[in-house]
Amino acid sequence: MSRARNLLRGMAPAAIGRPQTYAVACVEGHRLSGVRTEGYQALRCPTCGEGLFVLPRSFLPEPIDGGGKKVYPSTLEVGNAATIAARFDDEPVALTDVVGGGGVEERQDAEMLEEVEWVDEGGGEGAAVGLRPGPSPEDLAEEEIERGRRGAVEEKPAGRRAARKRTALKVEESRVSWVEWWRGRRNPLIFGGVALLVVGTFGFLSWRSRMAELPKIAEAGRVEGLAALDAGKFDKAHQLLSEAKRAVVSLGDAFEGAEAIKQGADEAAIITQLATASLEEILEQASRADPKEWTKEFERLYRGRSVIMDVHVTGVPNGQGEGAYALDYRVFRAGEGGAPQSMGRVDTTGFRLFELIKPKVGDRLTFGARLGSFQFDGRDEWLVKFEPESGVIMTHAKALEALGWPPAGENGGEDQP
Repeated sequence: MSRARNLLRGMAPAAIGRPQTYAVACVEGHRLSGVRTEGYQALRCPTCGEGLFVLPRSFLPEPIDGGGKKVYPSTLEVGNAATIAARFDDEPVALTDVVGGGGVEERQDAEMLEEVEWVDEGGGEGAAVGLRPGPSPEDLAEEEIERGRRGAVEEKPAGRRAARKRTALKVEESRVSWVEWWRGRRNPLIFGGVALLVVGTFGFLSWRSRMAELPKIAEAGRVEGLAALDAGKFDKAHQLLSEAKRAVVSLGDAFEGAEAIKQGADEAAIITQLATASLEEILEQASRADPKEWTKEFERLYRGRSVIMDVHVTGVPNGQGEGAYALDYRVFRAGEGGAPQSMGRVDTTGFRLFELIKPKVGDRLTFGARLGSFQFDGRDEWLVKFEPESGVIMTHAKALEALGWPPAGENGGEDQP
């Protein structure tokens, strides 16, 4: 039971402290009594007006005598200062006047006393009658604004220091997090780094070996590839010259005979990709096919395949670049006479080869190109268009002779494909 009682006593709230009283006398001997507060009190004697200073309430427990009774009274007897003072062992300490001296210490004490807010007492012993008049609200507002300005100026450096400190903490936390991330993935990262190093080393060695082989590949194309092209061995020529062209491009054309290699590669590509039918045969198929199905048929059989033409230029764009180059080549169906039922012509609009070389009227051109479209214009003729970037001037006459063209120097007729 005793343990339970002590436990309950410990859980109970702390006892409310009782009021602590005071009884003091001014320099003239007038007594003043009352209740102590949490802060000090600066009072004035209601009789003579002298200042009195009262200490704040003590936070220590009240002393207890041998019989278990408190030494100081627990209640306030208002208006009976003599009775309250009689219960104290010591007489009140008389206050001395500290304002009148002329020394430095006395002047400092006087200034300190002037800063104290005195409370006037009146209406009898121990009764407070009011406060000493203070500064006006306008003065207090101005002082508050000025203190705010000074505080803002003082807080700016502190704010910058705090921001730098927060940034440093974030950087430190980031470093810690990266360290923890690295520790958690150390083995996979090391393995991945080693793998990347091996792959990179292998790639670099392969690239260096390839660069060392490029001149040999280009030389093989210049010697063997071009010879195979003139001999009519088009598959071999296409294989050697296409690789040689990529080699000289990788070398930045810094190889003797680079232009001849690239030209031979382009001509070999035109020859090896020739369409399986002539333009006249294609016109025959287009004129008999269902218009809705012809586009799909052309895409499947002829689009991207090449043709070679030997033509004369009959028209050029005007000075403002309007119009297109006209050719003397016309496409007719086989067996049709002077009044053909179907006819086609070459539309050179957007064809880059002619825009680059700018031929004149009357110039004879032998070129190859890949077919882009073969469509009816809706009026009276079929239009043949080439892929814009596919044009190649054919310069290897022996290669053309191997295809069945007449020898160089002989004039071909208008019906020569």
